[in-house]
Amino acid sequence: MGKAHYRGKDLTEVRSLQRKLVPDVVGSDEYKPTSLHGIANRAKACKHHRFRDLYRCLNAEFLLDCWHGLNKDAAGGVDGETVEIYQVELEANIQDLSERLKTKRYHAKLV
Repeated sequence: MGKAHYRGKDLTEVRSLQRKLVPDVVGSDEYKPTSLHGIANRAKACKHHRFRDLYRCLNAEFLLDCWHGLNKDAAGGVDGETVEIYQVELEANIQDLSERLKTKRYHAKLV
């Protein structure tokens, strides 16, 4: 796989010095749905393509898989909710998040 570029620079040139230079990976490749591979390939090939309806990819099953890949020791978010609190009702929270994403009612809080 070739190196990724942003505005003519190798991505390692635009990253913070404090950040480890590791490939950016979301989820495991074994689970990643074919549709996400297609989206990634299209984004690389056609820089000006406008994607529509990407929310359909963010279903509860995918979000739950992402949850298992999260660093549970990381700092809490701006909403103050901890991992321990969120996982008490994990299935319901993931389902609620999925519905809010699909209906475009989810709004990330400013950092």
